[in-house]
Amino acid sequence: MKNWLIVYVTSMILIMTGTMSAQQYYAPESAVFDPAANHYFISNFGSGDILLADSNGVKKYFARDLANSLGMVMVGNTLYLVENRNNVRGFNIADGSPVMLVTIPEAKFLNDITADPQGFLYVTDSNTKCIFKIYPQIHKYTTFAVTAVASPNGVVYDPFHDRLLVCHFKENAVIEGLSLKDSTFTTLLESTLHNFDGITLDSQGNIYVSVWGAGNFTDGYPDKGIICKFEASFSRPPDIITLDLHGPADIFFETINNLLVIPSLLEDKVIWIPVDK
Repeated sequence: MKNWLIVYVTSMILIMTGTMSAQQYYAPESAVFDPAANHYFISNFGSGDILLADSNGVKKYFARDLANSLGMVMVGNTLYLVENRNNVRGFNIADGSPVMLVTIPEAKFLNDITADPQGFLYVTDSNTKCIFKIYPQIHKYTTFAVTAVASPNGVVYDPFHDRLLVCHFKENAVIEGLSLKDSTFTTLLESTLHNFDGITLDSQGNIYVSVWGAGNFTDGYPDKGIICKFEASFSRPPDIITLDLHGPADIFFETINNLLVIPSLLEDKVIWIPVDK
């Protein structure tokens, strides 16, 4: 998610003019599914809230009074959230109580987050090109890796290859693999597509990427964003899952019901799409 300034200003105008009502999507950015409770956590970049949404579309607050909320990941009974610009917070999923706050002073635009099987967290910084590693048990962090490619955005743990997948918000966008063993990057995909935002995997190892399309912060972005599905080796062109999205952000694949969850940031809505295995 990069068009943060326009979204933030628009949201502040709505708040001041009283046109925002409670428990709605305001520039939704990230989604996570809690299978035990059968509901979704949705982060609102525009208002800073985290919402709970059930299968009937009923929404309620999970956490409020945050700054701009971006990427999320759930590990055990903790929901971790990127609070832009440089905070990573943890919440107990049962009651929303805070359990962790890690501030990264040198970060300029923390964006997305994932976790490995040991519970360590990895956070992209789109402006410094860093991937930070967070140790939740001791509330500490290190700089894990620095990419040479502009604007790392979405990140997800790939259990099929024990690595991270990182996609980039740039023209002719790329996807990189990041080794957890030695912090080295490998280019997996070079494309003619523009501005990758979110990245996720299904239970078969297929990779899904949200694509904003060509645009800029001054003139905005088109309403022709897409979701691409790549097979794991990236050896053939992608399938197009859906079209005509406006700012598809940090997508999530919900494997129990085989649903692709798409926060559409510039449309203030979240879309659930069934995907064939």
